[in-house]
Amino acid sequence: MDKYIIFWVNREEFLMLNVAICDDNKYICSIIEEIFNDYKNKSKIEIRVEVFYSGEKLIEHLKNEDKFDLIFLDIELGNITGIEVASHIRNEFDDHMSKIVFITSKNGYEQKLFEVQPLNFIKKPIDSRKLKKCIQLAIKLLKIENKSFRYKKGNNIIKVDVKDILYFESKGKKIKIITYSGSNFFP
Repeated sequence: MDKYIIFWVNREEFLMLNVAICDDNKYICSIIEEIFNDYKNKSKIEIRVEVFYSGEKLIEHLKNEDKFDLIFLDIELGNITGIEVASHIRNEFDDHMSKIVFITSKNGYEQKLFEVQPLNFIKKPIDSRKLKKCIQLAIKLLKIENKSFRYKKGNNIIKVDVKDILYFESKGKKIKIITYSGSNFFP
């Protein structure tokens, strides 16, 4: 006879933040990544950061992987602009939930950014206080919007809308999540 376990997770204690940093300047990426590492060490939030050095690499990743909660995106990336990447995220992938923070050293883009609904805009050189405020705002918004169940499978964070979950089942040391579209085991 199968045993079923019903449990409730306090979402504030279980919040995982999935972050992308996309800038062709490796030094800027390392500064932002270091700020996230510092923030992660001082909070109870699990943060996963992935770095991309081109807009094309980020788009390719988004085609094949889960969405990001928070994306730091340079506007001037080379072959494709950060605004074009954000447009892909919003229009091609129909993702209006990811929080996008644009970073740049130049002025004049503010009007163009409204079309892709950014969370914020940070000027280079990076002001760590402003970046931390963006992180805090994104976390606050995610807690309000958090209507998904997340779990780790290998190195990936899988996100499932709560409305799509039918039930959970215990199978030994594994948990089986059953949704309208199928099932999966974790951890």
